[in-house]
This record gives sequence, structure tokens and C-alpha cells, in this order.
Amino acid sequence: MASTQVVEAGIDIDMDLGFKDRSILDSDEQLAGRINRNASKKDCKVFLFDCDRASTIYGKDKRYQHQQKNKELYFGFKEILQKKEFDRLYEKVFEDAKKDDWTDSSKLKSYLENFKRFDFSSISQEFQLIENNNAESLFIPVEIPIPDGYSSKDLRTIDLLTDDQLMISGEKLFDRFIDLIHNKDIDFIRRQMDLKKLTGLMSLFSISVYPNLLKEIGDKLDVEKSKYGYQYLSHWESCYNINSGFNLEMAREDVLL
Repeated sequence: MASTQVVEAGIDIDMDLGFKDRSILDSDEQLAGRINRNASKKDCKVFLFDCDRASTIYGKDKRYQHQQKNKELYFGFKEILQKKEFDRLYEKVFEDAKKDDWTDSSKLKSYLENFKRFDFSSISQEFQLIENNNAESLFIPVEIPIPDGYSSKDLRTIDLLTDDQLMISGEKLFDRFIDLIHNKDIDFIRRQMDLKKLTGLMSLFSISVYPNLLKEIGDKLDVEKSKYGYQYLSHWESCYNINSGFNLEMAREDVLL
């Protein structure tokens, strides 16, 4: 159930096949890196297609903007991916970066001061890989089997398993996530490392959705839990099935009842 961006950057998995709508060149490469990671299998393939508008998510990303302005990059994407010549993109990005607002002395000074103080929290806020004002991450607190690569002992230690110890509880996972965000007793670096581990698991429960779907299921979201970067679908049973996905007709009938 992992959303595209999370699979690109947040979870360590190995797949035989990959299907992806084209976006940023090195983002496409990141997904390709999840296919046959150990080069131990045959007939593993990545399929890139051009379906949705990538600008919806990546429109403000400097790399995407340069792909659009420099069409030779956009149409020569296959050669760049095959030869790993991503410098062809970044050279142009860096050329304009010298002219944009990061050369503004106040911003540069602020960044350097934060770096000198090891103020990683402020540095983290200043850097965003993806600025996305449209799609949002929807967390669905279902129960799923323990995936390969995860230790049931470790998951049991931090109380993420169901009572029978066979499944991961999405509800417990999200509560643990909130607790960690509010825990100020550990330093920033340690907390970020722990959050990285949790968000890797959370990607298995998350999908990217657009505002029109959120409006359809708005009455089934937990407002309080939706303050932490995810929309939390607390009443998922009335509109979602782990095998077939969303059933909005059923959701509408539930509202009428």
C-alpha cells in the first residue's frame, strides 16, 4: 500500500517489477533502485509511463522545473537513466541556484548559524525534498502480517503487534509515532532515527490521496490524529477493504444511514 514518494525515499524493499509515472529523473532512478537490488534475479523490469501531471506534486521542485525548461533533458531521460548521467540535470540546477534566493545573505547566514549550533531541527525545517500542497498522505490503521525483514521480537518490544502477536497493528503504530514526536527527553538525532524506522513501517499503511477523496471520507477521519503529517482514517471499515481498496458507494450509504 506504500505511496510512490514513500517507496522512493522511505522504505527498504526489493521488488521484481516496478511501474511508475514519470516525474523527476533521479526520482525515477530511486524506484528503479528498488528493483532486483542485489542483482540476483533475472527478468526484473521497470516500466515508466506518462499518465498524470507530475507538476501536481513536483511543480515547485527546482529539478522538475529545469526538466521542463530544458526539453532535451526531458526527452533524453532514457539515456540519462541508462548512463546514470544525472549531472546533466544538476549542473543546470546549480547554475540557477547561484542566482536564486539561497544566495540571499540573510538566508545563507541563518543556515550557517544553525549548522554551527548543530541545530538540526531548524536545518530540517529549511530543507524540503518535496513541497506538496495537493496530495496528502492517508494513514489507514488496518492490521497486516509482519513483512519480511522485520523482527517480531523488535516489534513486540515496542508494542506494535496485535494480541495474537501475528500482525502489526496500524493503530498501535500510529500511537507510537505520536508518542515519539512528543518525546522531548531524547535528542533530535536519536528521535529522527527512531522516527525514520517508524515511518518506514507506516508507509505500508499509507497512500497518497487528493482533496476530492478526502472530502468524500471527511467524516471518517480523526481530526486530532490528523495533525501529524498524515490524515488518519479512523473509521476505515465502512469505506476501505485491504484487498479491494476504497468503496465510496458504501461510504456514502453509511453517511445516509
